[in-house]
Amino acid sequence: MRHLSVEQYGVFKQCVQKLCVADGKQGLFEFALEQALLRHLEARFSGPRRQLAQIYGIRGVVGECSCVLSLLARRGHSDEGLAA
Repeated sequence: MRHLSVEQYGVFKQCVQKLCVADGKQGLFEFALEQALLRHLEARFSGPRRQLAQIYGIRGVVGECSCVLSLLARRGHSDEGLAA
């Protein structure tokens, strides 16, 4: 896929985005797959990469991790007690 032309990549990216919501909703798996796929290809087609954050331990991102885990728990369980 890295050998696509810029125009082909644009079409590919649109197709991926449309497929992820083809059933009228975007699930967690579809979102994660889209993000992983496009993240690895975006740098090739969009120029220089952004400066990545330098994180040397989990203490620096505890709040962010808590937010993500909370979101996953709530998405995975309709029962508030099970999500907790």
